[in-house]
Amino acid sequence: MWKLLRIKDIKIDKDGKVRNVQVETPTGKLLDRPINVLYPLEVNDEEIHLEPNKKENMKIPDTSEGKKRMPMENRNTVQYSREMEL
Repeated sequence: MWKLLRIKDIKIDKDGKVRNVQVETPTGKLLDRPINVLYPLEVNDEEIHLEPNKKENMKIPDTSEGKKRMPMENRNTVQYSREMEL
């Protein structure tokens, strides 16, 4: 799941280019992030109103139903030092 963040401050380098921004998480925490890890999403205030820490109607799907995992001790180890034969 992608996190929705709000840009609070734009930080400009000496060369005049934007490289970092300060973003606010839904919980109110401020983080500095480079702009290359952000994805622009334009949202009007009329379209969406998110309330921080509101978890009602949120259900995390359980992907482990019906799947059994092999215990670690029963798995074959990979020998990367051996050359593979084709």
